[in-house]
Amino acid sequence: MYKTVDLSKNEKTGPMSAVYVGKDSCPISCALYRTCYAKQGHTNIHFDAANSNGKNFAELLDWVSTLPLRMWRYGVTGDLPGDGKSLCRDSILKLAKANKRRLVLAYSHYPVTTENLTTLKAAREDGFVVNASCDTLEDIKAARAAKVPAVTYTSSDDKRKAWTDDGLRFVTCPNQSTPTKPTCKECKLCSKGERDFVIVFRAHGSAKGKVSGVV
Repeated sequence: MYKTVDLSKNEKTGPMSAVYVGKDSCPISCALYRTCYAKQGHTNIHFDAANSNGKNFAELLDWVSTLPLRMWRYGVTGDLPGDGKSLCRDSILKLAKANKRRLVLAYSHYPVTTENLTTLKAAREDGFVVNASCDTLEDIKAARAAKVPAVTYTSSDDKRKAWTDDGLRFVTCPNQSTPTKPTCKECKLCSKGERDFVIVFRAHGSAKGKVSGVV
């Protein structure tokens, strides 16, 4: 189920439409399954509400198709349609069609398999950019080889802004690493399907101390 917000006032994203997806959408293979920021505080309330009084998938598609022509956020909580191991290509391409090539902030922590990367690449080619959330350097390399944008995470006390490791370029989210702290609406890096670097997020939320960085 999906809880939709016509205009979120989230300080990090900036004002934009947003969707919260229910907890049952998250693959249990996700390395952050137990420490996810979305299972804490105020965000967790929306996470629960997505299942208790949210829209079904058909209603979500109708909502997405009528969005204003501006960037929006899919999955403030939760993930894309799938069975826990494999993404549902048909549903995701329907979502891409409803999106009509709008800029979108979307991420998936589904296993970085050839099948799932092929689905994410097809979605990107249809104008629905989804970032592969990666837990290892091998996952990052696989995503980039498949031409799927990759993101990963580091510990909360990592002060690096940009660096190169094992032939890969990494850039920390500007909201977390620059004095101006641009919102997602201002930054837009995660909405770009073609980029030559991996975006890194510093662990945040009340469980941030339990998160070990990938890079």
